Amino acid sequence: MIEYDPETDTAYLKIQEGNYLESEEISAGVILDYDQNENVIALELLGVKSLQPSQWQSLKSQMPVSAYEQLQVFFANASHV
Repeated sequence: MIEYDPETDTAYLKIQEGNYLESEEISAGVILDYDQNENVIALELLGVKSLQPSQWQSLKSQMPVSAYEQLQVFFANASHV
């Protein structure tokens, strides 16, 4: 489930269990968290209201289908975008 904080306009999605090792901002406001085996374990979105679809749609190949589907539902909900 995606956690959204309206005060900071940020969202967080834990994709799988694992020990966090590093983060990479792959595009403006889109940050992936990796474990020691370079698996994506979480996704952070900064400035959700200003993100363009292309900024999160490019994640499709980098995360499980179920996580990407959660993103689609999240961005389809107009209450925060």
